[in-house]
Order: sequence, then structure tokens, then C-alpha cells
Amino acid sequence: MTRDWNAARQRYLSDPMSVRLGNLASTLTRLASATQRTSQRLIVVQLLRECIYFIEWNGLQAGASLPASLVPLQVELARWSRRLSLQPNLELGPLARYASEQAQQALQMAGYL
Repeated sequence: MTRDWNAARQRYLSDPMSVRLGNLASTLTRLASATQRTSQRLIVVQLLRECIYFIEWNGLQAGASLPASLVPLQVELARWSRRLSLQPNLELGPLARYASEQAQQALQMAGYL
């Protein structure tokens, strides 16, 4: 099943920034969880892509007000996506920890913690 990314972008950008950051945190948490099961590698790749898009879409609308910490997060997630495409059996424990930490950061930026 392919995802309609244009519809997803419109829906995502219709929310206020705090809700978007909450959605990013939720996706990062799902990513951390999915890394625990080798049978879910495809889901890991999809969740990485979703997080990367969420950050990109925030930047397109927020411009300079985009939290600066999201840019390195996007770069690191892109690195993980690339590594995973080159090494399908890559150990994902470090990604799980990183995604969990970044989910907490996103919740703090959103004002939920």
C-alpha cells in the first residue's frame, strides 16, 4: 500500500505546531518500538520517512521559527534510513534509543512535558 503523501502533508500542516510536534513524537515512539522486531523492518523504513517528512513540512511552513534541534534530527534519521537501505541486517538498538530520546525532546518542545 502506498501512502498519499500530499494528503498527509495537508492534514499535518492543518494542525498547530504543538500538535505537529506531538505527532512527530508519536511517530518517533512508534519507530523506537518497531525497531525491536526484525519482522518490522519495512515499517521502520516507513516511519523513518514519515519523521523526515514531518520535519521537512514543519520547516516549509515555520521557516526560521522551526526549532533548530529538528534539523540535526532530520539529518540523523536520513542517515539511519540510508544505512538501513545499505545494510538490511543493521543493529537497530541505537536507533531505538535515539528515537525515544528525540520523542521526549519533541514533547518538551511542544510543551507537553
